[in-house]
Amino acid sequence: MVAVSLACPTTVAYAETDDIGAEADELQQAVEATAEEYARATQRVEDLQRQIEENKASIEGLDGQIGEQRAACGSSLADLYKFRRSGSSFITVMLSSQDLGTFLSTVEYFNRVHQASSDNMQKLRDMMQQREDTQAELDQAKVDADKEQVRAERAAAQAVAQREAAQAAAQAQAKAEAEARQNSQQGGGQSGAGGNADVTPPTEDGADWSQDKASFVNGWSGRLNAYLAGSPLAGQGATFAAAAWDAGIDPRYSAAIAEVESSKGRSCFRPHNAWGWGSVSWGSWEEAITAHAVGLARGYGYTVSEVAAKKYCPPNWEHWYNRVSQEMASI
Repeated sequence: MVAVSLACPTTVAYAETDDIGAEADELQQAVEATAEEYARATQRVEDLQRQIEENKASIEGLDGQIGEQRAACGSSLADLYKFRRSGSSFITVMLSSQDLGTFLSTVEYFNRVHQASSDNMQKLRDMMQQREDTQAELDQAKVDADKEQVRAERAAAQAVAQREAAQAAAQAQAKAEAEARQNSQQGGGQSGAGGNADVTPPTEDGADWSQDKASFVNGWSGRLNAYLAGSPLAGQGATFAAAAWDAGIDPRYSAAIAEVESSKGRSCFRPHNAWGWGSVSWGSWEEAITAHAVGLARGYGYTVSEVAAKKYCPPNWEHWYNRVSQEMASI
């Protein structure tokens, strides 16, 4: 199934379903694997930090309750001590009771004092055990958090290496394409199907892959939001940036194609399909943007190229290539 492309007004664009679900090559598998590992590690760090804060708050609360309970135990023990000090007179009072009701009331009062003391002591023991258990959980959570932080940093370093490798491969491909065009033109070739197209390569993205995901997204979301302002995709800059980081693609790539294919979502032929891509639809822009970034990485490469353009819009690929390059340069 193919879809009419606004970038190719008289033909259809081959944004094929097979390419949307294309298998990742070895490099792309590594990129996606590092993104998943980084996401798991950072999420685990966040979860452990929440646990640490909850444990600290619980310990603080228990410390206050334990202080109050110690006071209650002290009062109960004092009352019990008084009974024991005056034990003989207390027994005399019970035995000299003139009626059964007085006797039973006196015994019940004594039992209440004794039970209150026991209950307060047990409650104090339970609180202290709970505090000890919570402190042990806190200590373990700190150890686990340190380990997960190391894992997250290692995953981040791996992610940097894989994304820089993808970027270097794209630059090498762009250089090879430029040299091939130059050689073909010197040989008298013609533009079009023969491959001697009059195309302008995209500017370098300037993406700093040495950053962690949060920094990368913060750095790009503003630029992308400015580009998307006033369109149905307005406000999705962070989504595009996060999807680009996860997939390891030029952060401008998907947004630029959305402009070329649908005026940034204004003319979608299927719900949330801003890219003239196959016959698919999505339930939200977030879902669609993520899927498109992965599809680009797997089926079309790190950034726009002649190979990608010939696959995306073969009948008029030079025009499509130049339009996407121009849009990317404006972001």
